[in-house]
Amino acid sequence: VWGCAFSPNGQSVLSCSEDRTLTIWNLQGDVTATMLGHESGVRDCKFSPGGTRIVSCGADGTVRVWDTRTGKQIAVLTDHSNVVNGCCFGADASRILSCSDDHTLRVWH
Repeated sequence: VWGCAFSPNGQSVLSCSEDRTLTIWNLQGDVTATMLGHESGVRDCKFSPGGTRIVSCGADGTVRVWDTRTGKQIAVLTDHSNVVNGCCFGADASRILSCSDDHTLRVWH
């Protein structure tokens, strides 16, 4: 497990792993959703401030956005040229910030 985060309402936990999965858990430890899409290990993951989306990033050099209600991938952002180690939403969820082994930060709109 590379990363974890509480949902904004505190009722769920999100984790990301070397096995390429994002998993949402309830507080009793039950898996409520699993998302697949990354081609390599997932390094970081965060809920949006409203809890309706998730951002993830990984060793495949991508940043991905997910719908928490459906578990479906909404977007794949690919401007990094190396492993993406960190990601988060801005306060109003209109932007995403990511950082990479390519020595860059990216702000996505």
